[in-house]
Amino acid sequence: MEPFINHEPTIIDNNNADADDQVPSPRDLVKKLATLFGRSNLYLYDILEVKRNASKDEIINSYQAKAMLNHDKPAVLKQLNSAVNVLTNDRRRYEYDQEKPLTMSRVFQSTVINFSARLVQFSLHNAAVFCQSTAALLSPQAQFNLWRQLWSDRHMFHNYSKNIVVSIIKSMFTDQAKMQASTGVLEVIKRCAITALVIAPFNLAMTARLHDYSLGGFGQVFKLFNARALWTSFAAQFLMEMTTNALRPVVEAVKDHAFTYKESKGIKKLFYYLLYNPITTSLLYVMAMAPVATLLHQSEMQAFIPLAQRLNIVQLAKNNWQQGGINAFYRGIVPMSISALIQFRNNNVQIGSITDA
Repeated sequence: MEPFINHEPTIIDNNNADADDQVPSPRDLVKKLATLFGRSNLYLYDILEVKRNASKDEIINSYQAKAMLNHDKPAVLKQLNSAVNVLTNDRRRYEYDQEKPLTMSRVFQSTVINFSARLVQFSLHNAAVFCQSTAALLSPQAQFNLWRQLWSDRHMFHNYSKNIVVSIIKSMFTDQAKMQASTGVLEVIKRCAITALVIAPFNLAMTARLHDYSLGGFGQVFKLFNARALWTSFAAQFLMEMTTNALRPVVEAVKDHAFTYKESKGIKKLFYYLLYNPITTSLLYVMAMAPVATLLHQSEMQAFIPLAQRLNIVQLAKNNWQQGGINAFYRGIVPMSISALIQFRNNNVQIGSITDA
């Protein structure tokens, strides 16, 4: 098999006055654009400087050598870790190899598709949050109609623009922690806490405005918050982030196990088609996540009622069971399932982004 790219390290002579005047190649420009739009992982073989048909041992040896040379460069280590984690995993490497090399047109196409998908997910997320935080039990048809109503609402695009700003701010705070490339428990807790701290006030304001647009703009809604409301929202968002981080390796393990049956026949082949399908993966995720999301969003809304009438999570769970049994814990399952399917269909392994749209 031909190598993905015949990569030869470029040595720049700092004493050459013309070095800074070198014109980047079209491929380099595509790489820069791909990096801006989050598609730089399409050059993993370049990062490790190995051929596309390299063995696992060759990939690991290259990674170890480069990691030792760049041990004091967090950004480089982050790239190296991302590359080796994909290329040493049979399933991820197979999925990665199915990607077509990026061109300028594909970068533009990917950007448009990703933006559109995130916009749809944002409206689906809002519909799910509304269903989960309201006292009424909505039928699947009513949930779908609610999503259509929110999609056509003039506030939706305005809110989405604010969501983009919040996402950028969140990335600025969390990227430094991610650069440490640590999967330790303390690092996971740290990233979840930072994420919750940044997005909890925004999510609380968004939830409040979903129920009552007469509250005005976000600035006016923020004035209604007290310390208890912010703490409740932070705690709920933190538990949400921790839950999604706990689910991530489970989903990945299920997909990895299913992939081992790719070349099998009979029942094992059926098992592969069943569990490797993004529909199944998204449903498994939603079945585990929906009850948690319901209780946490209901807990958030407790911040807006008098202190004497507030319920804790155990009391909320009891009320849900008395109201509708197991169905009451799966409020908003229709928009939440569609949102998860879009996420998994796009092969995005960052499951946490499903819940915060």
